[in-house]
Amino acid sequence: MDISFTTLVLFATSVAILMITPGADMIYILSNSISNGARGGMAAILGVASGAFCYVLLAIAGVAALIAASPLLYGLLVIAGAAYLSWLGVGLLRSGQSVIQVQGGIRATFWPVYRRGLMTNVLNPKAMMFTLSFMPQFIPQHASHKALSMLYLGVVLVVVMILVELPLALCGRQIGLKLGNNPRIGVWINRVAGALLLSIGVFLVLSNVF
Repeated sequence: MDISFTTLVLFATSVAILMITPGADMIYILSNSISNGARGGMAAILGVASGAFCYVLLAIAGVAALIAASPLLYGLLVIAGAAYLSWLGVGLLRSGQSVIQVQGGIRATFWPVYRRGLMTNVLNPKAMMFTLSFMPQFIPQHASHKALSMLYLGVVLVVVMILVELPLALCGRQIGLKLGNNPRIGVWINRVAGALLLSIGVFLVLSNVF
């Protein structure tokens, strides 16, 4: 595999940071965990992760075509993705918002919850743009099989997503109440995550420029 262990750890860390940041996925998983228990929370996680992997496959096809068309454009995409990660970090640092209220969702069985999670991600164009700009920056320029390397990172992304969000499914009600009673917790999660994302983004920009 062309991806070094250091790069793999950096990628997995970036994904984990993004997953713990309060947002739409967290709310969806928590709300279903509250309404439908751990089984509902797991269905939500698997649905969201499946949607993310669909965009991983699209990103592989798109980046492969971009590499064939112009290595220069690919390099610019890598740098732009690293800069985007830094921008996300700055946004989280400046944000004073948090997940204040997490209410229960609709009571449903496993598959309806899974399908809604899948479609929520698949129908979100921002998810596609994020995946397309995020993953390529972790692929070495010298990689002999860039598409295969991206597929490998895609699998890692889904595994990390599931592992990080698993506590949301198992302890959704307790976590939801904690965030609701202490909104400052979510604010500090954003700030710490923002600082880490900014640091990783700056490192990636510098490592691709110099």
